[in-house]
Amino acid sequence: VLYVALTRAKQKLILSGTIKDEETYEKLKNMQAPLRDVQFPENYLLNSRNPMVFFIPAVERMIARADAAKPCPVTVTFVKPSDLTIEEIKEESRFGETIRLLGSTNGRKVYDSAAREIIEERFSYVYPYEGRGAVPAKVSVSELKHGQFTDEEAEEQFPEPEIVPYIPEFMRKISHEDEKPMPNVDSEMSASSEDHSVSADSTAVMRGTAYHRVMELLDYESIRAVRKNAGMAGGAGTSGVSGNSAKESISAALMSELEAQVKSFVRSGRILQEEAALVNLRDILTFVLSGLGERMETAFAEKKL
Repeated sequence: VLYVALTRAKQKLILSGTIKDEETYEKLKNMQAPLRDVQFPENYLLNSRNPMVFFIPAVERMIARADAAKPCPVTVTFVKPSDLTIEEIKEESRFGETIRLLGSTNGRKVYDSAAREIIEERFSYVYPYEGRGAVPAKVSVSELKHGQFTDEEAEEQFPEPEIVPYIPEFMRKISHEDEKPMPNVDSEMSASSEDHSVSADSTAVMRGTAYHRVMELLDYESIRAVRKNAGMAGGAGTSGVSGNSAKESISAALMSELEAQVKSFVRSGRILQEEAALVNLRDILTFVLSGLGERMETAFAEKKL
């Protein structure tokens, strides 16, 4: 569950959890110091029943490493039970005040004619496809089987074979060309459409496998060196037009490096040429240029992957 939750977010991930008390939090917070430059021990992760036990040290380690150039991408907010109680009391107070104001308002008086017209229009609206509500949104397996049995009963279970008249040999005056069977166009088109559907599904699976394999084989050490050399050659860190030129230079150099790496994967037999053709290297380049890609480079250099 955690793997799916932590890897499916595209822009923002909101993670909530509970800790017994502040003392437990401080204990977990202070654990990031001895684990600053090493991975969490495997037995520590396996014996943890609450995911916050390793989330909090990891977040605190990220906060400790953050600086002005690379700020921490995580925002931590703490809410105490007393805060929730106070907020609930305020909400009930606001709700009671709203009810009181509505009770003292004259319901027949028009305070805003434009708003009245909008409200009347909204409440008088009739959905044009109201009859579609009777269509079942879900169908049980039993209903599907019942429909299948009904269709089978309507069909003839044991069709009679087609009677082919016997023609004596002396009456067979058909040329060899005529004896050639005509191609069944309908069956060929059906087979072609089925092959296309199967091919489309297979291609999607192969593409996903190819992307995973390329990401697994990437040489981050070479990527890091190319990024550094291209940045020094292009004057990375400057502003204005030269800064944009440096970024373009780094992107071009990294794209060339990715192309070379994928070709080497094919030559060494680690991936097939057909798999390499399914990978859009611009997707890989976007990942390499992102903050996550830089963190992968750092982890690779520190042998933490």
